[in-house]
Amino acid sequence: MKEFLRAIVWFVVTAAIAKKICGADLATTQLLTAEGTVEIMRAQSSQWNPAKSGEALQINDRLRTGKKSRATLRLFDSSIVRLSESSTFQLAVPNAGPGKPLLDIKAGSLYFFSREKPNDVRFKTPTISGALRGTEVAVLVAENGGTEVAVLDGHVHLAGTAAELDLASGERAETIDGRDLKKAPLINTQNVIQWVLYYPAV
Repeated sequence: MKEFLRAIVWFVVTAAIAKKICGADLATTQLLTAEGTVEIMRAQSSQWNPAKSGEALQINDRLRTGKKSRATLRLFDSSIVRLSESSTFQLAVPNAGPGKPLLDIKAGSLYFFSREKPNDVRFKTPTISGALRGTEVAVLVAENGGTEVAVLDGHVHLAGTAAELDLASGERAETIDGRDLKKAPLINTQNVIQWVLYYPAV
């Protein structure tokens, strides 16, 4: 319980930091916090370099966190994304035509939060793609590409290689290879929040 409360306090503080940033272009994606080992690879580079709070991410830039590390991003639509330890994320080109950048979650866990209902923020993992229409969603990508999506509030549309699925608040889905999407109730919301917001102290 203590770890859960600490995670919630941390996220509230992070949201306050995002709100206080002045003069930032809200059309860009910005790294708000970097704790532990957080590295960035620019689109035209093949080298990982230490990432610093305040840096902007451009299309095709990658961000990754090491063990016992985490990062917080403010997206192009002012939503907040939290990357937990051992996660890799890329701001990718949309699949078809102009539009908002695609959130490419290559590994690890991501927590998405928005104070306002977003307008189809799209994401993909190695096995599925989806549209975030909710204000609070968690995504976990395993080493083998298997994906779990939990909707704490709002709606998410998922598409695998052979099936599509809609999730509402309090529902979760998982797939190993993208062919078999399974929906289930979200039993313990607190555990989901701990899963993406808390990591052991160094």
